[in-house]
Amino acid sequence: MKRRVFVSLIAFFLFSLVGPLIRLVFPPTSNSGRFATIVDSVVLYIWPTTLLGVGREIAWQTTVDLVVANILFFVLFGLLIGFLARRAWVAAVLYALTCAAVFSIEAWGFKASLGFRTWSALAIIFLLYAIPFWAVRHVPRSSPATSELPT
Repeated sequence: MKRRVFVSLIAFFLFSLVGPLIRLVFPPTSNSGRFATIVDSVVLYIWPTTLLGVGREIAWQTTVDLVVANILFFVLFGLLIGFLARRAWVAAVLYALTCAAVFSIEAWGFKASLGFRTWSALAIIFLLYAIPFWAVRHVPRSSPATSELPT
């Protein structure tokens, strides 16, 4: 169990940095082209704490605070997943529930039209979210002490 929780914490910690890294590579622009819309949607779902900065002046300290909040959010999420995902199928079900929650927020919460850009963003988001869940799902089970070699 300890290994699974540790792997989950590390995987979700690293995942929490993906959104800020994408935003660093693709900063927001006033040009809202197709690509920018997809990037904005992806960043929103993998850096959800950016919503805490809406209406605030975007200063260096605000960005650092939002990144730290995102790390905390995903570490807590990873801790929960690590404790719940005792079997591989449980990790798969938790991943499916996470994807369903993201889809429902996109479809109903933001009243999206579910056009090509939305589906493209959702596909990227689902693939990105699969990475930490895959890491948790593929943690080898702890076996009884096998320190003795057969003679």
